[in-house]
Amino acid sequence: MKTIGNILKIGLVLLIAISIYFTVPNRQLNVNYIGQYPNMPNGCEITSLTMLMNYNGYNVSKENMDSFLKKTGFTNADPNKAYIGSPYKNGYYCYASPITDAANEYFKKMGVSTNAKDKTGMSILGVLSNVVIWKKPVAVWYTLDDKAPEFGSGKYIDQNGKENRLYSNLHCIVVEGTNMGKVKVVDPIKGKREISVLQFTKLYYQMGQRAVVI
Repeated sequence: MKTIGNILKIGLVLLIAISIYFTVPNRQLNVNYIGQYPNMPNGCEITSLTMLMNYNGYNVSKENMDSFLKKTGFTNADPNKAYIGSPYKNGYYCYASPITDAANEYFKKMGVSTNAKDKTGMSILGVLSNVVIWKKPVAVWYTLDDKAPEFGSGKYIDQNGKENRLYSNLHCIVVEGTNMGKVKVVDPIKGKREISVLQFTKLYYQMGQRAVVI
């Protein structure tokens, strides 16, 4: 039954993606590219956030935004609560909540009412609706090589003392547009590029539907 359920789920995702192929219009938000290299080889999340910040009118650097990012070591760790390691060296990643918190700490310090939102669980239709209808770029958790998620040798110990493996190809990119059958993204390493909507949808779901919107 579990196998059948997984097949049905995959089929539904593909059906949605195919529907998007034929219905989503062309859209380009023109997000300015910011690269994570050379000083932040592990800083795709904070760099993607910085692109969102700049698009929304906040002229900040990734280094400035990193100062608001909560970090932890490899013990008593949780990527849902803090970045594991450092984006500058010997670091891995965090998920959407710490990135949202970093943005909101900045907004609080600046005394503005803007808010970043952790949209983990948002459907592919939600992601593309933000871009196409609301003209809001979306930072999403994806993979570095456009391949299925993989675990490497890196590990962390969570707050319950359990050992957890770390992804070796996790990446964070910004969705800025659509074209017929393509999703337009701004990649902190590879720059502006297009990904097949089928491939993007599959990997977005495999990486847990993690997303941040301002």
